[in-house]
Amino acid sequence: MITIASMFGCAQPVMLLFPFERPMFMREYSTGTYTATAYFLSKVVLELPLTLAQTLCQYVLVYFLCDLKGYWIYLILAAWGLGAASASVAMCLGCAVPDVKDVTELAPLLFVPQLLFAGFFVQTGQIPVFLRWAQYLCSLKYSMNIILLTEFNPSNPSCQGAAAHACASVISNNDIKSDQWWVYVLLLIVLFVGFRILAALILVQKSKRFY
Repeated sequence: MITIASMFGCAQPVMLLFPFERPMFMREYSTGTYTATAYFLSKVVLELPLTLAQTLCQYVLVYFLCDLKGYWIYLILAAWGLGAASASVAMCLGCAVPDVKDVTELAPLLFVPQLLFAGFFVQTGQIPVFLRWAQYLCSLKYSMNIILLTEFNPSNPSCQGAAAHACASVISNNDIKSDQWWVYVLLLIVLFVGFRILAALILVQKSKRFY
């Protein structure tokens, strides 16, 4: 629930705000006021610190309220990566459709399936093989992997003794490889950058037909 809140909390503001900024960009880009690269880099420079601040506020509350045991900085960084990647998906959607009404109607098609492919509500092994490829596009899956590895790491004092089997079951049931944590981090970065580039390409193509 905490991770899902991170995803929607970071994606929704971008999803609702960007359609209002879209006409301004298309007008100013078509007149040569600035390039798409400058615009998107400025958005990233502004959004990343705001996303980190939002994540910090969230985990200052939930870390102690839920009595989490994992190393808090890893939990914050994983949630930050999820928020940044989710905002990129939201921006991509905002570039593709003309107004807020369309964005809000189409958003569940992008974000709700992530709840299924994250591996927590439905185990990855129970998903049909021909659908499992979709998990590679789900930032929630990789963020959940990092957070579960952090919270249920066998080296944590909370996972010693009688709790060791339960912690190991959480990791194995979600098909998480403890030695591949760096892959999960890398894929979050790839999704963040990839969807931003796709959003820029979509917006540039639409701006060329603005006039």
